[in-house]
Amino acid sequence: MNAITLRQALAAAALTAASVAAMAQAPAAATPVPTQAPVAPAATAVAPAPAATVASRLEARHARQDRRIAKGVESGALTPKETAHLEKREAHNEQMESKALADGKVTPAEAHRIHVAERKESRRIHRQKHDAQRQPS
Repeated sequence: MNAITLRQALAAAALTAASVAAMAQAPAAATPVPTQAPVAPAATAVAPAPAATVASRLEARHARQDRRIAKGVESGALTPKETAHLEKREAHNEQMESKALADGKVTPAEAHRIHVAERKESRRIHRQKHDAQRQPS
């Protein structure tokens, strides 16, 4: 129940941040068209990703992984113990994400750490679904 509430909060925060950003960027009057293309700087620094973009991608990935776990339970490929373990790992990943999103910015290092954890979890789901253990009939 808490995971669903956290996901709903993240989705709402992403929508709110996106709508605020869209309103801030909306022009008040017609803007002149530039006659010359802007020149990109020679060396650009990697800026932290906007929290709304990261949150929406993370939410989509969690939804896919939750569906994979649910299908494993329905098909009998995941035992109750395997399911509990996978859901515990998912909760840990969600906690990592909420900490990263807390300040409104996700640094490249935080994004990488989250990506690695999600990739590991994806492999765990696959391995557990395809091992020899089955739910008792």
